[in-house]
Amino acid sequence: MWLKKRNVIARENGKSVADLKRNAPDGTDYTANTSFKIYEKYVYSNRNIKLGKPANLNDYILLPTYGYYLSGLYTGPTYRPSEFMHVGRRGYFWSSTARPDRNLNAYNLYVARGGVHTGYGDRQNAHCQWPE
Repeated sequence: MWLKKRNVIARENGKSVADLKRNAPDGTDYTANTSFKIYEKYVYSNRNIKLGKPANLNDYILLPTYGYYLSGLYTGPTYRPSEFMHVGRRGYFWSSTARPDRNLNAYNLYVARGGVHTGYGDRQNAHCQWPE
């Protein structure tokens, strides 16, 4: 999936990259606000995606569908072994932002053909670091 680079988004919206890192489009710093959950406030899936390679590749980053590594888990008396999930179908990427309501989770993003989804995941699962 090709996503527009952060500096291009900032430039197109008359902001700096620091502005985008500090606050959401509505001006709120969701890393400090624990009174509600960001994933409950905003639509977090975008299925309005143009397929194909963009004309100006310098304005975009490519997020491949590497999947993610799901750490093993005890579920009652049984153990689910660790495994790679969604390889070739989804690419999972960590943001640099922990969820303020639980220390074990962080915000993430996954891409799939025709869709982008933001959410959160357990930090023990391995995702790629979100590229710059």
